[in-house]
Amino acid sequence: MLSWCAMNAKATPDPTGARKFDKAKSTGRIDDLQTLTMALGVANRHEAEPDWTPMCEVVKPKTQRSIYAH
Repeated sequence: MLSWCAMNAKATPDPTGARKFDKAKSTGRIDDLQTLTMALGVANRHEAEPDWTPMCEVVKPKTQRSIYAH
């Protein structure tokens, strides 16, 4: 789905020189790509948590069994 949105997207510069997706010039839906881009922009503005090792003790991954195991 995201690949399809990326193929449809056309980027144009805005007055400040930053690139933006231009929905009017795009050949199809680009909503998912725009949502991902906005989320990455917000995530990029926040500092990383200093240490997540305590969470590793609380949240333990479940062991996955192979679908081929008998």
